[in-house]
Amino acid sequence: MDEKVYFGERLENEIIWYEKKSRKNKCYYYFLRVIELVSAALIPLLINYLSGDTNIIKSAIEILSIIVVVTTGMLSLFQFHELWTEYRTNAESLKHEKYLYLSASRPYDKGDKFKLLVERVEHLISIENSRWGDISSTEFK
Repeated sequence: MDEKVYFGERLENEIIWYEKKSRKNKCYYYFLRVIELVSAALIPLLINYLSGDTNIIKSAIEILSIIVVVTTGMLSLFQFHELWTEYRTNAESLKHEKYLYLSASRPYDKGDKFKLLVERVEHLISIENSRWGDISSTEFK
């Protein structure tokens, strides 16, 4: 595989993949956090309007409480914040290697710089892949 093919088919595709996944997880995280915060903030407000015959307000408080619990659980279970930052870090690390290579900066300033780029990029990708393997192998034990 030559340099052009590697950049086009591997490195750029990985950067784009990590950026898309980062954005997607960031959106999910912010969406659920806003729902959680608004729901939690409305509960004390509605409590002030409780009186003897306020079944609608009681029901609204119950529903909002359920929403808070469910969104908190989803944030914990799906780890959108953690994935957002992890994917962003991976994308930036790959870009960093790319720019060091293109500018012939250290460690790409001597020797077989393309081979070194491939080794370093593949190492970054394999770290991510092994992390997922570790998670999936211990998750159901």
